[in-house]
Amino acid sequence: MRNCAAKLTRTALLAALLCAALTAGALAAGGLGAFAEDRAAYQTGLFLDVAEGAWYESAVKTVVQKGVMNGAGDVFLPDKPMSWAEAVTITARIHALYHGTEIPADADGAWYRRYWDYITDAGLLPESACAAWQAETADISREDLCLLVRGVLSNQDLPSIQDSAIPDLNATRNSSRNAVRDLYAAGIFTGKDGGNFRPAANATRAEIATVVTRLICPAQRVGADSRLDKTMAGQYGNFLVNGETVRLNGRSYYLVRTTRYDAANGRVTLLSEIVSRTDSGAVATVYRTGNGLTRLGADEQGRLYFVETTGEKPGWDCMLRRLDASGKGEPETLYTTDRIDGYVLYDGAIYVLERIGDGDDVENWSYRIGRLTGRSLRHLTPVMHFDETLYTDRSLYCFGGKLYYLYGGSDGTTDGETFRNYSLYEIDLQTETRAKIIDGANCENLYLSEIAYVGPTAWFLGVAEDGTRVLKRANLRLPELVETVAAVPPEANRDYVTMFANGTTVYYSASSAKKLWEVSPAGAFTERASLSAWPAEEHPALTPQGVVSQDADAVLLPDGRETSYRAILGRPYLVRGTARLEAASGEKIYVAPRMRAEDWSGGLVREFRAADGSYVAEIRLVNGTARDVKLDAIAFECKIGNVTVSARFTVSPLAAGASQVYTFVVPSQALGVSAHAEKTALDWWYYVLE
Repeated sequence: MRNCAAKLTRTALLAALLCAALTAGALAAGGLGAFAEDRAAYQTGLFLDVAEGAWYESAVKTVVQKGVMNGAGDVFLPDKPMSWAEAVTITARIHALYHGTEIPADADGAWYRRYWDYITDAGLLPESACAAWQAETADISREDLCLLVRGVLSNQDLPSIQDSAIPDLNATRNSSRNAVRDLYAAGIFTGKDGGNFRPAANATRAEIATVVTRLICPAQRVGADSRLDKTMAGQYGNFLVNGETVRLNGRSYYLVRTTRYDAANGRVTLLSEIVSRTDSGAVATVYRTGNGLTRLGADEQGRLYFVETTGEKPGWDCMLRRLDASGKGEPETLYTTDRIDGYVLYDGAIYVLERIGDGDDVENWSYRIGRLTGRSLRHLTPVMHFDETLYTDRSLYCFGGKLYYLYGGSDGTTDGETFRNYSLYEIDLQTETRAKIIDGANCENLYLSEIAYVGPTAWFLGVAEDGTRVLKRANLRLPELVETVAAVPPEANRDYVTMFANGTTVYYSASSAKKLWEVSPAGAFTERASLSAWPAEEHPALTPQGVVSQDADAVLLPDGRETSYRAILGRPYLVRGTARLEAASGEKIYVAPRMRAEDWSGGLVREFRAADGSYVAEIRLVNGTARDVKLDAIAFECKIGNVTVSARFTVSPLAAGASQVYTFVVPSQALGVSAHAEKTALDWWYYVLE
């Protein structure tokens, strides 16, 4: 038996730990809406024993902000076992707020007695509970915690978002088994050590904070859907924002495109490849075509998916194709339409966003989403028009038997200006019914142009009262309960932004900052990568081989070095700098209005044919001004035989008075001509911006 001094110390500690909890009348009744507002502030480092990035950090932040739990001075004591008295007190306060009831005034006896009586009267106290007089010294088990909190929320606020098996379910008591199943399915409990529940283990304060957070803030519940394609689940964000890189069976696969002008028939042609690369650098071509390739995906059977564009019809003529990742055999054509702007693999089916239209006449473009059945598409949406679907292609997502996507269609007005926001829609894949679940047009503080999916949770942007940008999130099954996560740092709120998630990790990039951040569940921004070559609108992808910025032809390697996208694939269109091939166009020299062309000079240093037939040209550019200037691009075009190849790439700022030599290498296989073919023309130019 503990002595009186020890008991008094424990009593004082319990009082300190619970002192910030809400009283029953603090908020009006409103179900989970009663927890919408923050009641206290939280900042990283508030508790010495809650490290930034700890698995329970987000939960501690939430329970403190909502006023449900607090620490003891400058510590939270996350590993301390929770007593029955503490657990009952917290549960009673949550139940009272949720149901709009009152907890009776102080009763005679222990400090927790009125909460104990309230839970007993509400019928929530399990038969396995200790005696009331023991509650302060008896620690609650995970199984009993599950029984205690199961009855707090109604069934409609505990939708199923988790279908993983519970390995040790049979170790639970018969009386608690249904409660354990329900809270696992709702994403409240997720288990430990491979998903085991460990019913007899003590429940720590960190675990209680996590359970409470998931109860009152559905956006932080954890889901799992076995119908998701496991290959894409951890890299789906790359697919949504980029579609140029995919990871499969220990290899990374990349799309590489070359633009060529064939003088024989007077038109620009493409040479497109899917290239595999091991982490050690071994490269192989999996597929090569003269058509355009986009939207690279993969499945659990080791097959690659991609969209191939022939351009033979006015409406683009796109094919969704599938190929064994080894490159053996011919690609299988799954579906052909005017244009395919997105697709998603789910539960053995393929869902496609197709664009129907006549060439470049955008007024005639329309969109439909459907399920691929055989070689035809069963439409699941009505016709959607071009001016209302700008972001649909980067928002297709399936979870829990439903397909989600962004779609516009409503204008709003603020400060006298008309704006368009986008709403989040869902399609029930069994009933094929369609519904708007977040109405962006009627929510002035939401900005739904960028969205990231983490299991059953959607992350998106919002606007605070002071006009600054904030991160928000919502559970897809309880979308009306939008949670504000954190303010977006000023540096991350510049110009064009992109947000996506791979697995359970959210990433955020901003064009002017030219940085990629990792965002923790608690909303902390940690810089993950900085690429100097990112253009104004860039969608980075992440692989073990580096952060890929394909549009800028740049890769940030794991060791921090920056290199060329083409260089890591053995297809270097230039040796120094970064390159992006496209059709040559524009003035020979273009400078900003207040720049003088005569301040710039340069010329061809040398040109030669390498032993393997590659063409090499070195071009020097001199900044004759008295200040550092941003050099937007330098480009060249050469004609070898009957093929014209042009290259354009962005470069770093050029210092005042400095000169730089840029070396271009055009491999012979890209030219498609003999190594002895003569060069008949060379042209080059540069672009300078203020």
